[in-house]
Amino acid sequence: MDPQRRGQLLGIKLRALVSDHVGRVIEAEPVPLLGGSALVDADAAWVLVDADACCLLGASLAWAIRHGATALNVVADAGGGTVADDAAGLQLSDQRVVHRRSNIATDGC
Repeated sequence: MDPQRRGQLLGIKLRALVSDHVGRVIEAEPVPLLGGSALVDADAAWVLVDADACCLLGASLAWAIRHGATALNVVADAGGGTVADDAAGLQLSDQRVVHRRSNIATDGC
């Protein structure tokens, strides 16, 4: 699949997942981020990882800081629990960096 098209699909998926999680329509435009997609909503960064989640925690954290987020939520189909465990002690401002996201229904793009 064309990488640009893949990025668009991941952005659509991320916006839908975040909207479902927070219970309202998300207006923020997702942007491509290293094999995934990212957006900021209400000071919280959301990153959908479409690759090995463990390898993208640093990039996700840097992106969140650059965009003024006070929290970072990483959504991953595979490896998300490992990322949540690895990031348990990290902090972005006064909030936890990664929240365990085991209950998000994903069935590919």
